[in-house]
Amino acid sequence: NSSDGSSTGTGLGLGLEELKFAFQSGGRVTGMRVLSVAALLGAAQDGTQGLPAWVSGKAKDLWGELDKVIMAETGKGLFDPEACEIRVSLLKELTGHGEKEAPLLRTNVLNEMGYCDILSGNVAAAAKRFDSAIGEMNAPSEESLMQNMQTAPIVLMKQAATALKGHKAGEAAVALRRSRTIYEREFKKFVKMVAKQNNIPDEQVPQIMGQLQKTNKMAVTLIGLLQASDKTLETIEKSIWGGDRQRKSLASRLSASPGGYIQGLVMEIFPSPESSTVAEALKTKADEIAEEAGSADKRTSILKRGVDAGGCEKFPTTCAAIKGIDDAATNVFGESLILVVKPKKKQALDTCESNSNIGVVMPLTGAVKLTSGDHTKEVAAKETAVVDFCQGVTATTASEEPVPMIFLQAWHPEVAALERTTIIRDRAEGWGLKDQEKAITKAVNTAAKKSWDKTAKVWRQKCAKHEELRETLANAGTEKKQQEAEKPPTDEAEEAAREEEKRKALEERRKAQEEKKQREIERRERQQKVREMEEQARDPWLADETVKAEKATLESLKQQRRDANAALEFDEASRLTKEVNKQERVVEKTIKKARKAYKKAQKAAKAEGGASEEKKEL
Repeated sequence: NSSDGSSTGTGLGLGLEELKFAFQSGGRVTGMRVLSVAALLGAAQDGTQGLPAWVSGKAKDLWGELDKVIMAETGKGLFDPEACEIRVSLLKELTGHGEKEAPLLRTNVLNEMGYCDILSGNVAAAAKRFDSAIGEMNAPSEESLMQNMQTAPIVLMKQAATALKGHKAGEAAVALRRSRTIYEREFKKFVKMVAKQNNIPDEQVPQIMGQLQKTNKMAVTLIGLLQASDKTLETIEKSIWGGDRQRKSLASRLSASPGGYIQGLVMEIFPSPESSTVAEALKTKADEIAEEAGSADKRTSILKRGVDAGGCEKFPTTCAAIKGIDDAATNVFGESLILVVKPKKKQALDTCESNSNIGVVMPLTGAVKLTSGDHTKEVAAKETAVVDFCQGVTATTASEEPVPMIFLQAWHPEVAALERTTIIRDRAEGWGLKDQEKAITKAVNTAAKKSWDKTAKVWRQKCAKHEELRETLANAGTEKKQQEAEKPPTDEAEEAAREEEKRKALEERRKAQEEKKQREIERRERQQKVREMEEQARDPWLADETVKAEKATLESLKQQRRDANAALEFDEASRLTKEVNKQERVVEKTIKKARKAYKKAQKAAKAEGGASEEKKEL
């Protein structure tokens, strides 16, 4: 695993033996790669394939029902209410088992139940579900789970649910986005692997993605997790910004741009400078920067998209100071530069390419006034200010002389390293940064290890919007509880009747599905018998017992190959293809031999019949 949480492998399509290996040391998660249950159950279209022998028949039936509900053609989803109800029953069936595979099976079910709870708004229950899922893995620590692509999302979802429970919307959004980014990377690797193994050209990849979404459980699972994350992030975004039309317009503009819009980032027009470690770091270099760049008379770009932009040669001290601020030096959006604010003129700050950035300004020789809509901010010489430059900001000065001003574009403190490296990799080629991609992502990861947790913590503590938001959400939650308390109590008999109706409806659906499945089996058997009769009438030698046996062997091999392809076990499928080809030749030879024997027998019978007629005539 790299330090941004990415993994060199896909972690998908692994088998039961690897699952057992992951738990061979008394169920403890050590340094080995841990397998998600989705890899065990999601690879096959039929979720009951590959389940351990100890799993009860009822549990297997429930898994089969769950598969039928979540597959795309049903029009439902991974976290449809019916699917969530089935998981509750499934967990009961798995509880109490101590077999090596049991903890991981329960982990998978608990994890998905956590999503069910978080989507329904029951964040307290969700936090407990994710915590129980983590407990089932019996890991040395949550930190050890965070080092693995397959287990990190569960820890992150626990963090998200816990933060939502405490009305910390921004903190919850960070954890959700990190989890979502992991799933998105996994899905891309999964599709790429399928395309590579099947020699599918790049231009046809969108077509197989559409097919996978309908027929492959692994794809359905990953897409469902992504959709659940998106839905929760949308809810958090609304809780932060409400009906703010200006924010909605900004989101629409940036979403359609190469920079993109990130949901759930807490921001205000002029956050406190103390809330940004970038602003604090820049301020410590104020004297030496002012001494060198205080005489600047025109706009000069220092860094652009994380690389030198030409100004470093003229202003080496300023350049070194900016490069020493990690969140500015590794930022791939826009520029960090020197602007000159002239007397009696408005100097517009560059508009953001993405809301994943904050702006930091520092006048060098005189005070400036920043204006954004109805908001203003006075900034003295060699002091810093943080600004949301996505909203349109201008700078003016009362000085009679031009005032050079440093304007840094830096990463928003709540954009995690995993998100940053993903953004860089996705845009590197289009922005001409392919050669620098590795160096920039390495710098991002190195900086994140050193200071990201601290940077994010300072931002949450000192950006006033965070506390205002927490109080607003807490008050809204209190009001909702009061409204619930004022509702007349539900009659227990009515509640029991509703539960019984739901149970009966679920049982009827299961019964109808089983009947439909049985009818389909019978229909296929009838069709097979008709085909066999037609073949025997046309080619009687096909009724030979040896031919039947060899054809049965061939059909068995073909079924094994279909199962291997469905499970994405391409090496096994390739091996079976050779076996199928070999058996097809055996069948062909057997048929030729049977045909020859049949015709010989027919000829002999005809000759014997002719001899009998001659004897009668004599």
